[in-house]
Amino acid sequence: MLRSAAASWLARRTSRAPGRRGMISEAPQQQPGLNPDEPPPPPPNVFAAVGAMGAGALGAVFIAAVGVWGVFKMAFYVASETGRSINADKAGSSDSGSSSGGGGGGGVQPASPLECPWWQQQQQRRQQAGASPPSFAAAAAWGGQRAMPVAAFTSLGNNAKDLLYGSAKAGKYQYDKVLNVSSKTADGVEFTVNAVGKDDKLDMALKGAYAANKYNVTATLAQSGKLAVAVAYKELVPGLTLGLTGNVPDTDSAKLGIDYTGVPHLLVKSSVSLTAAPKVDVAVTSGLNDVTVGGEVSYDAAKSAITKWTVGVGYTASDYQAALLYNDAQKATALLSHRVTADTTIGAEVVRDLAANTTSFAAGLSKQQAGGALTKLKLDNAGIVSVLYEQDLKARTKLAVSGQFNALDLNQAPKFGFGYNIAY
Repeated sequence: MLRSAAASWLARRTSRAPGRRGMISEAPQQQPGLNPDEPPPPPPNVFAAVGAMGAGALGAVFIAAVGVWGVFKMAFYVASETGRSINADKAGSSDSGSSSGGGGGGGVQPASPLECPWWQQQQQRRQQAGASPPSFAAAAAWGGQRAMPVAAFTSLGNNAKDLLYGSAKAGKYQYDKVLNVSSKTADGVEFTVNAVGKDDKLDMALKGAYAANKYNVTATLAQSGKLAVAVAYKELVPGLTLGLTGNVPDTDSAKLGIDYTGVPHLLVKSSVSLTAAPKVDVAVTSGLNDVTVGGEVSYDAAKSAITKWTVGVGYTASDYQAALLYNDAQKATALLSHRVTADTTIGAEVVRDLAANTTSFAAGLSKQQAGGALTKLKLDNAGIVSVLYEQDLKARTKLAVSGQFNALDLNQAPKFGFGYNIAY
């Protein structure tokens, strides 16, 4: 009996229409746009995801910075037009009280550079002298401080460089025979003939230069026949100077120079070669008071790579100057110069090559003699001694004599040279 009941129950189950179990056993429907034969796409790369999020965050920060910058520009504009800060009306009631209270903590604090005591004094002096009002860029300088010109990156440690290696202004070590004769016409064109003698060879060049209020032109014709031309135009827009240099007929030598000083406490100098694969050199410096920081970088489009870079910081005081530089060759350079007296300056340079694990030293002394002559002495750790004597023979005529010898090996032949400059 039990066996017949079980068989009857099994027959009824098999003849019933497919229900919940039948729905589960059916094949799932294909989603539109997906091919079941293709493998599923790989999950997104973690670096790509992080990069996308970082780009979004940087974009948000940039938008916020632009907004803050716009608010400050609006505040400084209102202050420059009205002579007062945006919140001056709110604090106006306490202004009189603070002035009678001896400058207590409840006084009105300057909210713009135009309310700083230094800025007000400068405005009063300008008005008394009948000068034009200060520019908006000067008004927007940091905290109302004086916006001093920022030094170029190449001038970091310049006093020590001039002392140790020389310059036209600070006396230059010259181991060739050099003659310069220059004259200036009535309309401002300056001509210079330069002759340099090396061993038994003499190279000559003719240079012409003209400088106007906003532009200057320089052309130099070398003995090889090349004509070097340089043109610069200042203040194309406030703070922008454009320059174009090149050699004729070498068109690949053309370069465009762009200098910008329109932002207080910032200087940008750049040079771009005008070729199909340009080389770009950019130097940026920023400074406040006596401190200057900056860097320079070179990019070669043909290699799609940065070829060299240098970063540095400099400090200039009333009687000394110091600078520290580091470049891509892993060389750290420290420069120091100290004006001991009004006519005596000492300086030193230390270069540490981290890649070669070597260190080089150089020290120098410069002294202005009572008769007007300039004497310089330089010594480096290789034992090389360099000396210079420069004297103004008469007005606009200068003679310089240089010598160099190896103090550790006196059998080595010394070097001698002179420079003679005549200006009419």
